[in-house]
Amino acid sequence: MTVHLFQEWSGCALRLCSPDFAGYDLTSYSRTNRKSSPAAGSESVRAGIHPVRMRREEPVGLSYRAACKECRHRFRVNLGGGFVFHVLRCTRCGKAKQVSFDELGEVHLQYLKGLEAPYCVATAGHDQAVKDTYTGPAISEATYARKVQRFAGSCRCGGRFTFRAKPRCPKCLSTRLEDTREEFILYD
Repeated sequence: MTVHLFQEWSGCALRLCSPDFAGYDLTSYSRTNRKSSPAAGSESVRAGIHPVRMRREEPVGLSYRAACKECRHRFRVNLGGGFVFHVLRCTRCGKAKQVSFDELGEVHLQYLKGLEAPYCVATAGHDQAVKDTYTGPAISEATYARKVQRFAGSCRCGGRFTFRAKPRCPKCLSTRLEDTREEFILYD
């Protein structure tokens, strides 16, 4: 089964919210150029939770074993956050930094207020309550991404934490990595 932007897992809908994730074939771990979404009549779309809506730069909770193409060092790469946090990466050294939605406070509430559908199925009730009761202004996804990156700040190495920074080898800092196909984990 190929899953691009949506995965039904144990009766719980897990939405993979990124164009960077679109095209991963979760059975063979290969990247394709296709993007797909559930059929218009699917349960998730009827419920108003459309998986293609999110255009953030980060995939949701993807972990795999990688090998550096330069020095052959093997290590784990974690991409994306989960239902209640983001993972940003340093543009210079590749260090990952988690930022919880609670830490973001008002910024995350403003973002939720501006969404047409819930952020994800797991937080749909909370997201709707925010839309119904939060009286602050709504912000766009682009504004939200800028504010989250500003909140995450700078790394000790002098780089910036961003959604788009590529994973790097912790030994030689190369971005030329390959999936070893040893492990592939989706997490929250």
